[in-house]
Amino acid sequence: LFERLVALAHPAARVQVAEDGWVAVAADGTPIGQCRAVEADSPPWAGEVWAAELVCSAEPVAPAPYRPLPLHPAVARDLALLLAADRRAGEVADFIRQRGERAGLESVEPVDEFRGAGLPTGKRSVAFRLVFRASDRTLTDAEVDQAVQRLVRMLERELDVTLRTA
Repeated sequence: LFERLVALAHPAARVQVAEDGWVAVAADGTPIGQCRAVEADSPPWAGEVWAAELVCSAEPVAPAPYRPLPLHPAVARDLALLLAADRRAGEVADFIRQRGERAGLESVEPVDEFRGAGLPTGKRSVAFRLVFRASDRTLTDAEVDQAVQRLVRMLERELDVTLRTA
């Protein structure tokens, strides 16, 4: 519970075990709180009583960024890609993100990984979910399919990553 409280008040802080409880420490090493058992007048059947103290700032919190809801629907495509076992999925996702911006690519996330029987030696299969959206209109399936085909060709040519087929 103390760790959750610290994370809410000070996201960059960490909680350390102390001699008699826990201590919250800011990123610069400054102690900003503590949690420990205390002596309290309590009935014999009650458990230990713990107290927590945490320094909180009264400074206003920056407002959350606002983005209006999209007017047009998204189109999602899942791609299973074969890549070298030592190639990072994040590197492939970054490549797709950079190359797909002009085609209306809104997001790309790795969603699954498979290693094992049925794959070429030294390869693994990583599934990515690509989400496309245009701000001014609804994208057609043909437009999204064409964008995906272009991305797959670039992946093959520049990263030696291929589309996994059955």
